[in-house]
Amino acid sequence: MTLALYLSLNRVPPKASRVGSSFSDEETTSESIYITRDLRRCCRTASNRTNSLSDKETGFDSIHIGGDGTGEETHSLRRPGSKTVCNAERYSQSIRQLTAQSSLPGLGGVPSSLQYLREEVGLSGAAWESLGVEWRALGALWVQAETALSRSGRTDLSFNEVREAPIPDEWKEWMNAKLMNIDAKRPAEPFGKVFTHYLKSLPSTTLKAGGTVGMQMWCRPGKTGVLGLLLCLYWQAEYAGVGNDWMANVKVVEHIFNAILAEPDW
Repeated sequence: MTLALYLSLNRVPPKASRVGSSFSDEETTSESIYITRDLRRCCRTASNRTNSLSDKETGFDSIHIGGDGTGEETHSLRRPGSKTVCNAERYSQSIRQLTAQSSLPGLGGVPSSLQYLREEVGLSGAAWESLGVEWRALGALWVQAETALSRSGRTDLSFNEVREAPIPDEWKEWMNAKLMNIDAKRPAEPFGKVFTHYLKSLPSTTLKAGGTVGMQMWCRPGKTGVLGLLLCLYWQAEYAGVGNDWMANVKVVEHIFNAILAEPDW
């Protein structure tokens, strides 16, 4: 079975319904476009990868099996564990994950490159429904800040930059995991206090328009950027609940996002 046939058998509709979502048809259509683009990208990558592989890499062996007397028939048998099998399974899994993410109720307008992280940072699923209007408002503000930073030309931090960043270790470990495209471990319960202490240690000018927010290493788009502030708040809510510290930290992050939006030079 060729890779093209394999993918066609595992194909899922590019637009999944979002049961229980409160977003408009326009937002749903826009998000479906993002998912469709990602599906196409996965398929193109799988096709290009297969075309560049040698027969040895693809795992197809041509062997001769006796026919019905009219001559020998040549059949291709795929070896288990071959690169073709592994790649096809990986791309098929990515497609299923993208489609599942798009079907969850959650924040609209998330950049396509970060769609797969929505549930992990509390922007879709049960957390999006349970954390309240303050969380949903902060998520919407983050989309605006993320969009503004996308014009800055700043890219993901390198591993060395992550290691040197003056941020909580748990946040560093998550960044490293996302740079390697692997799962990240959950922080320990005391993380809530660690994050509160970190926010309190930031210079007050980080929270003000025309201040120094642009000097922070995480002031950038993408998985090593301001998305991490939402991640840390989500972790804190999971372990400590939505208490006074959490609400105060939400306000701090809100000021940070507003300071980013006030910058004229992105």
